Amino acid sequence: MTALAWWGGAFWLIAVGIGSANLGRGQPVYAVLLGANALALLSYGALYTGCRVFNGRSAPMRVTLTGVAVWLAAFPFIASSQGYRLILASLVACAYSLLSAWELGRHAK
Repeated sequence: MTALAWWGGAFWLIAVGIGSANLGRGQPVYAVLLGANALALLSYGALYTGCRVFNGRSAPMRVTLTGVAVWLAAFPFIASSQGYRLILASLVACAYSLLSAWELGRHAK
């Protein structure tokens, strides 16, 4: 898969994730919050994977899926707290963003 495909897929995932979280009225239900945010975090993993592919490096799926795994493991404990959900999602997004920047900066030509 090319870097552009990973990046394009990432933008599609974030759109579907955010869109599905905002389709209903009022506060989204447990399953919607779980799935929508998992898709949004998967998009950050795909962005990072795209950066690795762009640099000609391997793209192990475990790295792409780590953020989703963290989200799925923690969600039952933080589902009732919007603040904790936001903190965790932000930390995962930040980690992938920093890794992406490091990846592109480290291998800049």
